[in-house]
Formats: sequence, C-alpha cells, structure tokens
Amino acid sequence: PWDITSESSSGSIEESLISDEESLNTTTVVVEDLSSKINAYEDGIASFLSGIDTSLFSRAVNSSFWNEFTEKVNNGFSGKPGWNKIKKERLDPMINWSQSQFLKSDVDTSLLFYPFSGPDFLHAFQFYPNANEYILLALEEVGSIPDFKSISEDSIQNYATNLNLFLRDIYLRSYFITGNMIDDISENKVDGVLSTLYWFIKRTGHDIISVQNVTLDSLGKVIEEKNIEDGWNSKGVDGVRFEFKNSNNELKKLIYFSCDISDQAFTGVNTRSAKYKNSNLLGFLNNMRACNTFIKSASYMMHHDRKDLSFKNIRNIILSKSKSIFQDDTGVPFRHVNQEKWDVTVYGTYEKPIKDFDRWSFMMQEDLNSFYKNSKNHGGNLPFSLGYHWQDKKQNQMLFLKK
Repeated sequence: PWDITSESSSGSIEESLISDEESLNTTTVVVEDLSSKINAYEDGIASFLSGIDTSLFSRAVNSSFWNEFTEKVNNGFSGKPGWNKIKKERLDPMINWSQSQFLKSDVDTSLLFYPFSGPDFLHAFQFYPNANEYILLALEEVGSIPDFKSISEDSIQNYATNLNLFLRDIYLRSYFITGNMIDDISENKVDGVLSTLYWFIKRTGHDIISVQNVTLDSLGKVIEEKNIEDGWNSKGVDGVRFEFKNSNNELKKLIYFSCDISDQAFTGVNTRSAKYKNSNLLGFLNNMRACNTFIKSASYMMHHDRKDLSFKNIRNIILSKSKSIFQDDTGVPFRHVNQEKWDVTVYGTYEKPIKDFDRWSFMMQEDLNSFYKNSKNHGGNLPFSLGYHWQDKKQNQMLFLKK
C-alpha cells in the first residue's frame, strides 16, 4: 500500500526495438505529489495545537493569546522546559545518535511496533524517522477532538492551554505519567490522547492527510469503526489511524489502539475491565509483518508472570516478529533473550529500578547487570536521557538484532 510510484510504457515490440537502436530505452517513474492530499482542516488543527501557525486553522485566533501560548510551548512554563529546550538537549541528540550509531540498513524503514507507548509518537520518530508505519498500543483512551468551527473562542483557548499542560511530563521526563494522564482526562481538561498525536505528528515535521477511527474485525483486520459498539471499548473508539507525509513527500501511517495487552485481556479471562476483552487484537498482532520494536518506560509489565497479570503473549510476539528490539530495562526481561538468536549490544549505564519499582526484587536483573559489566558487550554511552532515570541520567538502552 505504500508503493506510490508507477511505471508507464507504450508502443509495440517493433517500436521498442526501433527505439532501442536510436537511444537507450528509459523508464519514467511518476511520483504522486502528496501535498494535494493534505487535509486542510485536520492539518490546521495540528498546526494550531502545536503552536506552529494558524494559517490553516478554521477560526481566527486572538493575537495576544497566540503570542502567550506559543511562548509557553516553545520556552516552557511553571518550571517545565519547552519545545526549544527538549529539542536541543534531548531530541536532536537522539536523532543524531540514531543516524550515526543505530540501525544502518534498510531495516530502519520497516514497521515500527511500540507497545506500552502511551501516545508517544515523538520519541519513536527520533529513533525511526524512516519507518513507513507506526503501531502504538496503550491503555489510554483515544478520545476526540472538539469541533473547533462551533465552540467558543474561550473554549478553543482553554483546550490548547490544557493540552500543553497535558504534555508537561513529556517535556520534563520524556514519558507520560499514567496517573497524571488519567487525572487530566477524567477532569475533562483533555478528551483522551488524540490531540497529543496531532501535536507530535505536526511537531516532527509532517502534514496530515487523513484521520480515521478504526477497530479490528474477527480476523484481526483493521476496519473503520463507525459505531462504538462495533469494538471492544464500550466507552470510546478502539483506535485511530493517521496518514501523513513528510518533507520528502513520503507517505506514512500511524495506528494507535487503546487496549489492554495482558494475557487476561486477550483471552477475556480475569480481565480487569469488560471493555478490554480484545481477542481480535491478538489476531492482529499475530498477523503483523516483521517489524522493529521500541520499548521504554513500560512499568516492567512484561516482567510479571502471575495468574492474575501476565504478558507472555505480547512478549512472545515481540520476540518472534521483531527484526530488531531497542528497549530499556523495563521491556522484555533479559533472561528471555536467547543470545544464540540475537546479537546484543548495550548502551549507557544499568542501575537498579527507581524506587517506584524496586519493591519487586525480580525487576533488578542480575544477568543483565553482569552483561553490562563485560566491556565487550558495551556500545558506548548515550548522549541523551530517556525514561525513568531522567534525574540521575543513568540511562540504559539495549539493541537486539536478530541473527
């Protein structure tokens, strides 16, 4: 579906032979200009919410509000850094490192799979800017975007301000704090994570072509979700699919599913909430093509193997589908990585889990700690901080390449 070139030729075989005698026969490749497909309304929303411009936005914007709003987006607020600071100190070093030290072959153009992601397209893009498709899975509701054509000017301004507040943990820590997201969404400051995806897609230099609510049929195929009752989430839509283009006129796709990816949710047994019984999602993941997998700040969920909470299915899917896995220590436990099947390089510094998680002794991985201490396995330090160790800067990342 991402082949946007076509070849054209005309004339008979005889004509071709005559042409060959006169000159080399060349093939014309016609590349569709995707600019004509940009959705002005959706892209205008993204440009406005991310503080880039208001040229395509559906309403006139008060200049005093806009100046104050963009100042906070770009330069920070209430002691939180803004876009300019995180771009300089975190995002630029990440993308520069990834281009010089990371995946160096056509593997980086593959599908990027990001479980336990929240709506964090931002950091996935820094490591995988050439991916043609991104699949993000997280518990948080998709939500909705207001009808900016009909709501009041005050409502528009409050929504944009609240979204900037919603992003405070990404600005400061590089990851969303689930409790803060739940509070913000439940207090109606922001309806779900949808607006955040608009923000990240636009701020990473993309133009939006389409936005569609999606779910999965019984075979795990992505289909449009026309009614909420068609999907597994009885309170809202199951997922959203974006199509967008980059500055090189390359078509990209992002799918975000609001879902529980525990074994209990896949089977519908002892699941935490009826809305998360999503066996269709397991079919979708089992049919997923080969991918690169990115995991960070995942609350060590795949380390649990209890009767009431386990993640063997998603762990096995990651290990079987991935051509590469780039993760911190919160991802697939190191003991499950068979080094006869994977080339392993570690980066940065491995430390015990932060105090929020150190009450579970098994989350300190002694085998990983020993692997880190062997200099032959080490690929060097990291020029950025990402994840739970954002304060002490003792960041760890591991790259597994399938042999």
